[in-house]
Amino acid sequence: MTKGQLLALDTPYNIKKQFGVGYKLMIEPKIDKIDMTSFGGMKQQFDAIILSEGNRQVGIQANDESTEKKLMYQVPFQQVVVLKELL
Repeated sequence: MTKGQLLALDTPYNIKKQFGVGYKLMIEPKIDKIDMTSFGGMKQQFDAIILSEGNRQVGIQANDESTEKKLMYQVPFQQVVVLKELL
């Protein structure tokens, strides 16, 4: 803080890289294309792909903000290349 204002001494990307936890991958259905029951059944399939043993070993994990209407996963900054493979 400088004179009551926050002073950042780096770029937003570098600050987030140093102090943040990474990226959030969110998956939610288009309600007009799939019903919530079907989406709930797909959770196991998403978990099997995204939370595979290899991905968990590099720090990818389920996010506590997941609900029955959206699935959330945490991906560390260093594993951004994995996001490309998942998408």
